[in-house]
Amino acid sequence: MVGFPTIRKVAAVIHPYVASLQAYKTVLSRIHAPAAAGTAAVTADALVTSDVRFLSTINGLPSLRLGSYLEQFGRDATQLQNTLGTLEGELSPGQLARSGLSGPSTSRFFPTPVLGHHDG
Repeated sequence: MVGFPTIRKVAAVIHPYVASLQAYKTVLSRIHAPAAAGTAAVTADALVTSDVRFLSTINGLPSLRLGSYLEQFGRDATQLQNTLGTLEGELSPGQLARSGLSGPSTSRFFPTPVLGHHDG
């Protein structure tokens, strides 16, 4: 995103990201995680659900709350990326291939949008 963040600019980045989260939730629902990966799978699923719910609030967000929204988004995205990395590490290569999560990292499937920065 270029320039000063506005609700409209952020929403243009967030909406495709939410679509990616929803696709990721579908992939997570297909994973038959072994016991070792069970906690990470359940946690990832819960985080995706929570993130989709939170991110959809951009549609009615007052402009004055955009800064706190972006801060929360950053924290949530980092937490989800860490959990997905843990899940990926706990699944065997065969399980990863069947799940659609195979690849060098989950960021290939779950890119964090670049929102730019603002020097307050």
